[in-house]
Amino acid sequence: MTSPSIKFESLLSLLLPIFRYPRKTLKYIATATLAIIFFLLYFRFPFLIIAAALITLILITNNSFSVKISTVITITALLCWINSGKYLSGDLTWYYDHFLLLKKLPLTSYLGSRVNQFTIKINEPFYYTISFILSRISDGNTMVLNIFITGWIYLLTGAAFSKMLNSSGLSPAKTMAALTAAMFTGVTFSLTTHLVRQEFASAAFLLCATSLILKETKLAILFGIISITSHESTYIPFSCLLIGYFYQKIEIPSGKTDKIVKIFLLLIFSGIGIYYSTHIAIDNIFQRIRSDGDINPITMSLDALLYIAVFFHAKKSNNELILKLLFIAALYFSFLIGVSATPLAFLRMYFYVDLFRGCEVIYLSVALLRSNYGELMIFPIIIISTMYIELRILVSNFAYYGGGIIGHLLFPIFFI
Repeated sequence: MTSPSIKFESLLSLLLPIFRYPRKTLKYIATATLAIIFFLLYFRFPFLIIAAALITLILITNNSFSVKISTVITITALLCWINSGKYLSGDLTWYYDHFLLLKKLPLTSYLGSRVNQFTIKINEPFYYTISFILSRISDGNTMVLNIFITGWIYLLTGAAFSKMLNSSGLSPAKTMAALTAAMFTGVTFSLTTHLVRQEFASAAFLLCATSLILKETKLAILFGIISITSHESTYIPFSCLLIGYFYQKIEIPSGKTDKIVKIFLLLIFSGIGIYYSTHIAIDNIFQRIRSDGDINPITMSLDALLYIAVFFHAKKSNNELILKLLFIAALYFSFLIGVSATPLAFLRMYFYVDLFRGCEVIYLSVALLRSNYGELMIFPIIIISTMYIELRILVSNFAYYGGGIIGHLLFPIFFI
């Protein structure tokens, strides 16, 4: 009797050659699949047809660079479409009001002024300048603001994640899978049009950090300036990045001294978190106990598991660069521990962990896709990451016309 393991190996022997010769076998498979989709849908589902065309391009091309661009643009376009139909609620109402205000008010009069109970900080001019320009060009069209914000966030994070894959050596199909997973998990979609300036700044920060690590200094400086002039909350992750980065440049022998210095830095950032929550993050005595919600324990558990998984894999593979980057993340986590006593401050600073999550997902995805059965990991990685963002949309407090990812892919026409 044939054992199950022999049957499994036989199945793999049939499947694996398909992926080894993408320019021959996959060309015919992709062409046939695309023809069937066009025939069945008969142009009633345009975005699904665009997605199918992208998949076909990925299957028949051998150029990872073009695949990265196509993947980032397609995902960004889809998410811009979803956000364009978001119902007005939460912080987005405030941003809409100020967007319309900038249509009438000169930017110089707006910056530094007090609108209702909120002072427009003059040291955060970048987002407001962009908002001012858009309000004048679009005549105050709020859909344009939604689309621009979403596009900015996902194009920048997509560019950063693409840079991380430069030396991965993955095939185009595997590159698409890893990039899709990172983009779907590395940003909390429902917050892109809620904590607008923070998300706006965090996308620039991620590209800055990636460029700095890859020694692209000019690009790092540019997006670093954009980030800190969009929202002052980036001062904290910037401090973690710079201190962690320059600490690794100092030649401290590994051992007792190195551990003592690291523990000292972790305690310092925890203390900064306590000070931040009690002196900086509160505008009045009620802010200390005010809460706009909380972080789901499942989300925090997932982030902890991802961090541990990356740590052990990097330790096992002796990846010193990743271990150094994990220390930078640990500095920020120490800050969050200190700030956790103030619910609102913790909630509004935790979203930077999304960036770490995206980086951890892309690292683990690459590790899985490089394994012996990496080809078989492509579709599970895409499906799981799609399910993740779909569920985040469905369980959020915000409503979107047409639903989430699945609803929009099956929607018959655009923007109705």
